[in-house]
Amino acid sequence: MWLSSEVSLNPLPYVNLAVFLAWLTIITVSNLT
Repeated sequence: MWLSSEVSLNPLPYVNLAVFLAWLTIITVSNLT
């Protein structure tokens, strides 16, 4: 239970994931063009 409450109070992992996905998308598009 403590894990879910901590995750809901700490959005940082989701922010890092979003930044990583955005970076990965930019790299992929750059390689395709």
